[in-house]
Amino acid sequence: MLAGCLIVFCGCSGIILYKPILAARPASLHVQCLSNLKQLSTATAIYLSDSEEKMPLENWITLLQPYTKNSDIADCPEVAKEGKHFGYAYKFGLSSRDVNKIEDSANTVLYFETDALAKDVVANLAARSKTRHEGRTMVSFLDTHAKRLPSDATLK
Repeated sequence: MLAGCLIVFCGCSGIILYKPILAARPASLHVQCLSNLKQLSTATAIYLSDSEEKMPLENWITLLQPYTKNSDIADCPEVAKEGKHFGYAYKFGLSSRDVNKIEDSANTVLYFETDALAKDVVANLAARSKTRHEGRTMVSFLDTHAKRLPSDATLK
């Protein structure tokens, strides 16, 4: 009798614990995506110190590779779980600009999620993904911080 009760209790405990574990999976993908974008922004900041403060060219993934420890940061985890690669874009209009002439670095988008799954995507903000991460979009800014925002958020 005691063994039967113990099995029922363990089974119920497993069900109770399983739901939070499933809920944590998408959250971990959000965190990993934000981490990737933050690392890309940080790599860009280091690159700037070596490139006379000029923003990277259109081949940004290749240019940033020496400044990153993890080559997988160019892959959004939501995309990678489907066996695909990339998923981030570099904001159009920043290539080769002098970083010192860009005002308001805390609000200037640097990288963002896109549905264009190719290497070195350069795009305007209209190309940001609205289908991943529960309808929210991940972006990183020139000052190296990253945020999860509503997909309809106004960005510059």
